[in-house]
Amino acid sequence: MEVEFGIGTSETPIVGSTGSDAFGTSGGSGYGAGTDDTAWRSTSTGSIATESLATGSIPAMDGRRRDLPDRYLLPDAGTSTGPAWLIALSPLLTLVLAAAAGYVYLFFFPQPIIFAVVGIAYLLTILWALADVRTLRARGFEPASAVFALLGAFVYLIARRVRVAGAGPLVTFLLLGIAAIGAPVAAYATGFAQPMIVAIEVQDTLVRELVGGGTATSVSCPLWLGSTAEGTTYTCEAVMPTGAERLVWVSLDSSTGDFSYAYAVN
Repeated sequence: MEVEFGIGTSETPIVGSTGSDAFGTSGGSGYGAGTDDTAWRSTSTGSIATESLATGSIPAMDGRRRDLPDRYLLPDAGTSTGPAWLIALSPLLTLVLAAAAGYVYLFFFPQPIIFAVVGIAYLLTILWALADVRTLRARGFEPASAVFALLGAFVYLIARRVRVAGAGPLVTFLLLGIAAIGAPVAAYATGFAQPMIVAIEVQDTLVRELVGGGTATSVSCPLWLGSTAEGTTYTCEAVMPTGAERLVWVSLDSSTGDFSYAYAVN
């Protein structure tokens, strides 16, 4: 019996295999004889194919894949994806779209249909959910269906968290959602938003009455007042149908937002 480095060849088939392949593919008695698993063959060069570990499975020559336990997945095969974080940030997108629609409504196009632009955030959420599911499946996970996104970003992120690990996107969405809703409510309840509320009411009224009445083509007023005290006055700018600009005087008749206005005398 041959002994190399203290290991008996009769006890270790890999060392004692015969033929051109150390793994016994040419008729030896070595470990793996008669198999065609390329992942095991790669050990003849001294390393396991890292691609097999990265994808969570061992490729075989016949095209099959052998699943590995999750503990063998490399760090880059995590559940954090770009589309998931975009969904998490969607409350900010919704807020920006709503603010932009409100600005266009007040100054350029006073039609409620303009607020339909906020629906862009909903459509993008569905597309991001589809991309998120596709990415997770490519990494070997079984995520929740993107159909949940039809019920909203919040529902999809909950379903996603149930199926895969990682609560970051869901927690971020909740925090941003609370801030996006809670901040305006708190500003209104404390009276901090009163100067803006009055200014918006004045702007909306002047657009409906002056632009809607045909005496002006556009009206622009400040959207934040320094004071809402009774007797406060300020000016807005109106563009006449002829293209000329005129000032509009606005006087607050009460601290609750009652006001009167008139064109300035040229």
